[in-house]
Amino acid sequence: MPETPPSSGRPDVDPPGGGIDIPADDGAEVVDAPDEEPRVRRQSRGFFRRRGPATEREPEQPTEAIPVVPPAPGETGAADVVTVEEQPLPRGPHLRRNRAELVDEREETLFHLGGLVYDLYHRDMLTYPAAVTRARRVAEIDEAIREIDRQLTDMAEAKRARRAPAAAPPPEVGCCMACRAEFYAGARFCMQCGTRVAAPEVPGGAPPAAAPPDAGDTGVIPSTRPPS
Repeated sequence: MPETPPSSGRPDVDPPGGGIDIPADDGAEVVDAPDEEPRVRRQSRGFFRRRGPATEREPEQPTEAIPVVPPAPGETGAADVVTVEEQPLPRGPHLRRNRAELVDEREETLFHLGGLVYDLYHRDMLTYPAAVTRARRVAEIDEAIREIDRQLTDMAEAKRARRAPAAAPPPEVGCCMACRAEFYAGARFCMQCGTRVAAPEVPGGAPPAAAPPDAGDTGVIPSTRPPS
């Protein structure tokens, strides 16, 4: 019978070989029991399941929207269905056009509001100090504009008067005997030398007969120029 190696001091530790001694009959040799095979965890069969042949997918059936039929007037159901129309989202040009329209409307509203405040200032019904100051400034600007308009009107009238043709002088009726300068009808003295060109009228009768002129006297020589 072979000798068995001495066991260690710990009774719960198996001797080398890892086996368990199996008692045998008398006269038979004692052999170590074979080591247990390591247990291998079996994988799930579903993970390694063999795939069958690929089947063709059925084509998807087109879906259609079911129209909602509104209930007839007077007919009431358990639950009323409210349909809301889908509105398209606004785009950039549409938004910019709406903004421009709102800006124009705002400017017009401010214009009318300013006119109302200015009217209240003229009626002495405006009490807010800041508004009174602004309205007074607007009144000063209006007065300055009216003054400029008056000046422009005067300048236009003066310019129109300069461009108008001058009045025609009265027709010439004779010339002076001393300097031969022409004079107009109704003149009593020569405009150039101052010589009397017409005798004074005699009240109460016909004018006296003209005496022959002497060497120092002047007379009226009728003009030969045809009247214009």
